Amino acid sequence: GVVVLKRLEDALADGDTVRAVILGSAVTNDGAERVGFSAPGVAGQAAAVRGALAAAGAEPASIGYVEAHGTGTRLGDPIEVEALARGFGDALPPASCGLGSVKGNLGHLDAAAGVTGLIKTVLALEHRLLPPSLGGGQPSPEIEWAKLPFRLVAEAEEWPPPGELESPGPRRAAVSSFGMGGTNAHAVLEEAPAAAASGPSREVQLLLLSAATPSALGRVSERLAAHLETSSLPLADVAHTLRVGRRALRCRRAVVCRDRAEALTELRAPMAVAEAGGPRPVVFLLPGQGSQDAAMAARLHGAEPVFRASLDASCRAAAEVGLDLARVFGLDGGSGEDLERTDHAQPALFALELALAEQWRAWGVEPEALLGHSLGEYTAACLAGVFSPADGMRLVVARGRAMAALPRGAMLATALAPQELEKHLAALAAEGYPLDLAVINGPEA
Repeated sequence: GVVVLKRLEDALADGDTVRAVILGSAVTNDGAERVGFSAPGVAGQAAAVRGALAAAGAEPASIGYVEAHGTGTRLGDPIEVEALARGFGDALPPASCGLGSVKGNLGHLDAAAGVTGLIKTVLALEHRLLPPSLGGGQPSPEIEWAKLPFRLVAEAEEWPPPGELESPGPRRAAVSSFGMGGTNAHAVLEEAPAAAASGPSREVQLLLLSAATPSALGRVSERLAAHLETSSLPLADVAHTLRVGRRALRCRRAVVCRDRAEALTELRAPMAVAEAGGPRPVVFLLPGQGSQDAAMAARLHGAEPVFRASLDASCRAAAEVGLDLARVFGLDGGSGEDLERTDHAQPALFALELALAEQWRAWGVEPEALLGHSLGEYTAACLAGVFSPADGMRLVVARGRAMAALPRGAMLATALAPQELEKHLAALAAEGYPLDLAVINGPEA
C-alpha cells in the first residue's frame, strides 16, 4: 500500500486533493514488560494511544471509529481492546465508538498491515461511512463488551459528525498497528477540510489526447467520450488531468469545447491528420494605446492563476505611485474607470501585456523576438529584461500623466503613402488648417 504525505498547508496551496489529515501519532515499544517475544503488552499499547491523542490535541470523545490491529487471537484481541480502553479513559459512554479491523477481510498482511488499515480509515472518513468487518456480528466472548466504549461495526453505518447538530465537529478516527518485536503505533486522523470554493473555470476547455498510433488515438478518443457520458467530473478537471497527468505520445489530438455535449461531438468526429513539422518561431507583438477595452482583463484574471498573479503585482506597483489600477480594471467589483484617459490606459495596457506574456510563457510559448509599438515598446523592453516590471510601471505611469497634462488634441490615421498625404497637408495648410505628419507607420500608412 502507498499513500502520499504532504504538509496540509502546502497541499491546500497547491490545489491537491486532500483525503484526510493525520493530526498526530505515537510509537512505543513494550520492552521488558513483554511476557514473550510475540506476546502483546497492554501498557505499551495504551501509552501509544495516549501519546497519539496528546500529539493530535484530540479529546477521546471526538473519535468516532478505531481501526484496530486485530490479530484475531484469543490473547491479542482482548489485550488490544483493554489497551484502547485505558488509552481513551472514561471519556466515552458504552458502545459509542465504532471498532473494526481490515484483517478480517484480507487476512494478515505482515509489513503492509498498518498502511492497509490506514487506507481503509482514510476511505471511511472520505465517504463518511463506518465500514463493517467480516465476522463483526460475532464479538469475541473473551472481551467484556458491556463495560467498554467500543462496539464492533457489523454493518455499514452512516457516520454522523461529533458534537451538537448546530455546531458539529470534524469526524475523527484512530488507527493501531503493532509489530512482532513489540513496537506499537497509533495515529489519529481527521476528515479533510471542506474544499474552498473553486474560482471560475475557463469558458473554453482544451482536451489533449495522445497515443502511439492513429488507430490507438481513435480508441482513446472514444474511451474518453464514453467516460464523459457517465462521469459527473467537471470538464475543467478532466482537461487539467489530461494536460498534466498524461505522457505525450507520438500521435496527438486537441479538442476545443465549451461544454460536455460539444466535447462528445468533437471527440467522435473524424480526426484531421497532419504531419508535424519543425518548431516555428513565435514573435510577441505588443500594441500601443487604443487597443484597450473595459473588460479586457476580467475573464483571464478570474480563471488563470499566472495571469492573475502578474496583473495583481502590477496593481501593487501602480498603487505605490498613487494609481488604483485594480479600480481601472474593475477588479474590485466595480465597472472600471475611464480607460479613454491616457493616464489610465497606458499603465493598464502595460500591466495587461505583461500578464499576457507571462501566461503564454507559463504555457510553454517562448518568443524568438519582441516587437512593440508606442507604449508596447516599454512592455517589450521590460520583457527583454531592460528594467523590472515595477520600474516599468513607474515609468509608464509618469509617461501617462505627462501626456494627459498636455493640451487636448486629435489624431487622424490614414491609409495613404507619405507622398500622397503631403499633397493633402499642403492643401489644408493653404486653407488655414495646418497639420503635422507625426508618424510614418508603413509604406501605405
